[in-house]
Amino acid sequence: MKKSLFISTILAMLLMTGCTSTSSGSTLNDNNKSCAEYRKNAEQAFNFGAHNFYKTYAVSNNFDGAQAQLFLIEKGLEGSSIGSFAREYKKAETFYNQTVSAAKSQGCDVSQYPLSPVNAFRKGVKILKEKNNAKN
Repeated sequence: MKKSLFISTILAMLLMTGCTSTSSGSTLNDNNKSCAEYRKNAEQAFNFGAHNFYKTYAVSNNFDGAQAQLFLIEKGLEGSSIGSFAREYKKAETFYNQTVSAAKSQGCDVSQYPLSPVNAFRKGVKILKEKNNAKN
């Protein structure tokens, strides 16, 4: 019972980070994307990060594995990605950054966009660490 409550708490905290609503304009840019579409793209990238963290590390309460993977993800952002998981996060992070940049250039309010995929992973690691420290 405690494990399912723990898992539910982590998932809720990760997902709540990306669930604040904003009013999106519907002005189209040169690419025919509206502010709402940019936000949707940012949310998809966030969901990738949060979902993969949840299913791979939060479910099993694997703090050490999550911390090691975060190291590989962060090293991959600096240069060549190490491993397929880190490569996928690098792609998602690049997509997120391009989306936010394009949204800003179109005058969209990005202040309430969800966390980037890598920041969602970082937040998950931080939550796992706090939960593990609370147990000790």
